[in-house]
Amino acid sequence: MQKNMPQQLPQHKAFMLSDFGVRLRRIVSPQAGNEPVPYTHQDEYYIVGLLEKGMGCGVIDFKECSFSQGEIFLVQPGQAHRFVSSKDAEGWILFADSSFVGREEKNIFDNFLLFASAVKIGGRRMEELKQIAGISLQRGISLSVRCLNECVRMS
Repeated sequence: MQKNMPQQLPQHKAFMLSDFGVRLRRIVSPQAGNEPVPYTHQDEYYIVGLLEKGMGCGVIDFKECSFSQGEIFLVQPGQAHRFVSSKDAEGWILFADSSFVGREEKNIFDNFLLFASAVKIGGRRMEELKQIAGISLQRGISLSVRCLNECVRMS
């Protein structure tokens, strides 16, 4: 008799994002062709989201998490996660290979996850991040993970 073996979750690799391991994506609901992944999976890269408007719900490490306007959320490499729903969500998602994240920033991210799945940022910080993201996307320049870390650290 064969024992039930645990199923392995699908793994998403950084090279699937871009040739450089960094991708910035604008979230506009609804957006055909850029829908979030609806099934539970793991990524080998960091995901940092900034929700400008609306609400979203996901599952991270099998815990339901809700995100609202003005929040930044984080999914670390190896965390099981999936998209559940959104209502009028708009914002930005930064995908970054773990090689772009330094040891100090990884420690900050580890501590962040001990206390919250998301953090609320102030209006000024939100406007700064929106401007940086908009310029980066417009010019095709990758947004620096370090810049995002600094903004989170200062809020």
